[in-house]
Amino acid sequence: MQLKNEVQLKQYRVPAYVNQLIQSLKQPHHSDSRRTLLESPLSWENYTEKFQLLLYLEESQMNLDIKSVNLDSVKLGFASELLDRYTAGKDLSIIEGIKFNVEFTINRLTIRLQHRAAELATLCGLRSKTVTVVEAIKQIEKTQASCHILACAPSNSAADLLCSKIRDHVDECLVYRMYASSRDPKLVPDHLKGCSNLVGESYVYPAKEKLMEYKIIVTTLLSAGRLVSGNIPSGHFTHVFVDEAGHAVETECVVPLAGLLDAESGQLVLAGDPKQLGPILRSPFSLKYGMGVSLLERLMTTSSLYQKNEGVYNNCFVTKLLRNYRSHPAILKIPNELFYDGELQACADEYARNFYRWWQYLPKQDLPVIFHGVAGEDTRESNSPSFFNVAEVEVLMDYVRKLLQSEGKKGLATIGPKDIGIIAPYRKQVQKIRKALEQVGKEFTFKNMNALKVGSVEEFQGQERRVIMVSTVRSSSKYMDYDKKFSLGFVKNEKRFNVAVTRAKALLIVVGNPIVLNTDDTWKRFIQYCKEEGGCTGLVQPEKDDYEVVLRLSALYISIEGHGETNEKVETYESVVQQQLDPEWRNDL
Repeated sequence: MQLKNEVQLKQYRVPAYVNQLIQSLKQPHHSDSRRTLLESPLSWENYTEKFQLLLYLEESQMNLDIKSVNLDSVKLGFASELLDRYTAGKDLSIIEGIKFNVEFTINRLTIRLQHRAAELATLCGLRSKTVTVVEAIKQIEKTQASCHILACAPSNSAADLLCSKIRDHVDECLVYRMYASSRDPKLVPDHLKGCSNLVGESYVYPAKEKLMEYKIIVTTLLSAGRLVSGNIPSGHFTHVFVDEAGHAVETECVVPLAGLLDAESGQLVLAGDPKQLGPILRSPFSLKYGMGVSLLERLMTTSSLYQKNEGVYNNCFVTKLLRNYRSHPAILKIPNELFYDGELQACADEYARNFYRWWQYLPKQDLPVIFHGVAGEDTRESNSPSFFNVAEVEVLMDYVRKLLQSEGKKGLATIGPKDIGIIAPYRKQVQKIRKALEQVGKEFTFKNMNALKVGSVEEFQGQERRVIMVSTVRSSSKYMDYDKKFSLGFVKNEKRFNVAVTRAKALLIVVGNPIVLNTDDTWKRFIQYCKEEGGCTGLVQPEKDDYEVVLRLSALYISIEGHGETNEKVETYESVVQQQLDPEWRNDL
């Protein structure tokens, strides 16, 4: 027997009024009932209606963004392996040279599951008053014989890691990793195949009676929707854990809760960092009206249960992990001060974190933090609105060469490209850096430069590297409001700053324009720290008397090839997020 879908999953098509709503939202003084709903605080009464409207806005933008990858009049190659699979034994005639228009569509199942979760959340009585018990899964399994645990994460990679760690401490026969049928079987880790629903090259879904025998089931947030569809009884799962909860929109996080977790007796544990990046959204309206706030962050900021009282959390509801096992204390200094009340303790292995204390290119020995000031240009090409900064690319490549040339010298640890990460906020800067690395790779033919990861902050969240370099790109204050409005770049974005600088284990190098960055309080504190400790090099901050003049000039200085002024009005075509970040599509089922 296999798991049957017993609970309806409706289509939740985008209503016709959504396009009109988008147009009206562009008019600052236009008011109607739906705009009023969007501008209203989230409440139990408007929970379903508001989140479903936000989902409609997000899907509408996704449909526009996906058009950017469509192809017109292209020749498609002959895929013999597909023909073998589906037409074995038949005579085939192949006509070559025909051109096709190729169109892509979004995966609506991920959206539909969130719609249903928003509906079920109010129907089943799920409220934010759910008692949160922060216990390790292994402790619950050992101490509560009747427990059934559902452990979830936003992505398959995070869910696989979670499952692997659980199996290290719990009898393997008690754990079941359930994948979606869309997951490429080749991506399933070998050590998890035996405890998963992958049989051969296909996925199977046991009947709910069989699934209910497992003590611990691990899925992605959205794949938990299959358990809802299969009508696993509410209350069967005594505990639901959501790892990396800050990365998911609230409706994703509610999928494993609504219809599965009993509102009175169920225990919910959200694990994550509300001070780091939340979910990536494409629609500026869904971002503006609150969809970018995760359930974790909302509870931490609006519910008194999860806030400090007289400087401390109630440990019945909140456990704050204080030991950092990644970074050198100098790297951790400013994030700890600005975001974690100075409570973090640097507990990384001393040998590993001190690899670059005495690197010859440090402005100050024993301080593995560098701020390299650069007076570059914000530049765009005629075929792309995304920004890049050539001067910063050149500085970054110089550091890459120095790192690879100095490996193993004077006691320095051996380092390869895989130990280095470069973070940039705009997709065009990422492309320029990758192109430059191809040239550097010709100088180090014995190195696999493809292993050097270059990407946005979002791509690095949850990851770490021995050495992290950050390119801030902005050299003009003119576009900082533009970045802030669409949650782009590093300036005026504390969470993006926090994630970027805390990826480094032993060496952090930040390249940017100190004049522009000093207009942001967070960056100003970081640069001040580097200056006080002797970690600054390159372009220095002007004296106070000259600062305002230089800042006004920087607001006028920008090089844009083939583009006029940036229009901050939201248009009904490819989103700014798509243009500047080109984020991965959220299809993790």
